[in-house]
Amino acid sequence: MPYAQAETFCDTRNGSWNRQLYQTGVEVELSKARRYEAYVSRQVDSQLPSANVATLGLMLKHYW
Repeated sequence: MPYAQAETFCDTRNGSWNRQLYQTGVEVELSKARRYEAYVSRQVDSQLPSANVATLGLMLKHYW
C-alpha cells in the first residue's frame, strides 16, 4: 500500500515553524505477521540548512 505524509515542527524557543519532513513509500504485506516498508524522506530545516537530510530506507516489520 503506497503512502505519503508531511509534517511541520515548531521551535518553541522562538515560536517559528522551522522544520518540515516529507516522506513517501510503500508497504507490502508478506503475511499477517510480516510486512516490508520501503521509503524515501526529506527533512528541511530553515534555521540550520546544514541539518537538511535525505533518507532512503527499508524496514521489516514483524507483528506478534
